[in-house]
Amino acid sequence: MNKRTISNEEFIELWKTHKSAAKIARITGISERNVHHRRRDIEAKYDTVLVASYNQRNNVTQSKTNIQLGIQNGCVLIFSDAHFQMGRRTTAFKALLWLIQELKPKAVVNNGDAFDGGSLSRFPVSNWDTPPSVLEELNACKMYLGEIEEAAKDAYKPVKLVWCMGNHDSRLNARLASVAPQFKSVDGFTLEENFPEWTHTMSCLVTDSF
Repeated sequence: MNKRTISNEEFIELWKTHKSAAKIARITGISERNVHHRRRDIEAKYDTVLVASYNQRNNVTQSKTNIQLGIQNGCVLIFSDAHFQMGRRTTAFKALLWLIQELKPKAVVNNGDAFDGGSLSRFPVSNWDTPPSVLEELNACKMYLGEIEEAAKDAYKPVKLVWCMGNHDSRLNARLASVAPQFKSVDGFTLEENFPEWTHTMSCLVTDSF
């Protein structure tokens, strides 16, 4: 299909209908990578979240508590405790992108707490700090994790992207479960549905044995 130009409004309507970068790429002829770029740009411009349908795309053996990557030879990169916030581009993050390009890993594992959930914490705010909102944190995670996704996919195909749930990550789902259980299974409420490119789990083994 020939690539065609679509307006932001058309893109939003397409996303609401299909909720999938792969489907929109097939419909419009735009590359999947550029669809993800467009999605993040629109989310930032309109201060909104374009929710994706949750599906596992990384071809890994999965259970509710752990996954087996099944990698016998090759590199796996692991990072943790990023606590992403807008405007805070750390040296560690820059180093991670560089390592992905240099080492071309078969899998990248986010070992927890990319999302901080400061506004959802049960602990009181200290030093007059105002934590970012949930939406601001989700947008920060989408931007920075999006860069990791693109670097990883450019470096090795098919790369596996795994997110092991940390205690800060779990704040979003836990708060929703405690105060709004009526919204269970409604699209767009969970952390997993906001980041469909990643396989979400509690733990991850590189192979099926230690």
